[in-house]
Amino acid sequence: MTIHHRSGTQGPLPDADIIYVNAGTTTPLEIWLDALSLGGRLLFPLTGAQGAGGMLLVTRTDADRYAAQFLIPVAFIPCVGARDEETAQKLSAAFIRGDFRLVRTLFRHTSPDDTCWCSGTTWWLSTS
Repeated sequence: MTIHHRSGTQGPLPDADIIYVNAGTTTPLEIWLDALSLGGRLLFPLTGAQGAGGMLLVTRTDADRYAAQFLIPVAFIPCVGARDEETAQKLSAAFIRGDFRLVRTLFRHTSPDDTCWCSGTTWWLSTS
């Protein structure tokens, strides 16, 4: 096993079976998702502009699809390089609804459908 201790907001990252992020983000960064091997897991705090967010566990199932589930509500300091205000506002509204535990899938590079819980510019979380 090799552990890389470094900023994960700047790539490229080596191929990884596990990526853990320890600061609040508004997006799963492309470099994190790209670095995950098939079956690899990404654990990170997805947080909005205010209030609690959620610790999201994402497991790569193919190139642009990932199993996803929120584990627990969390509050973290902001992750420099992994936040944008527009998505932060959308996430805050989504967390306020209280249905974050329904999230099952993270999609990339596709248009959200009616199962969309919240979306960013290149990703979206689905309840199916």
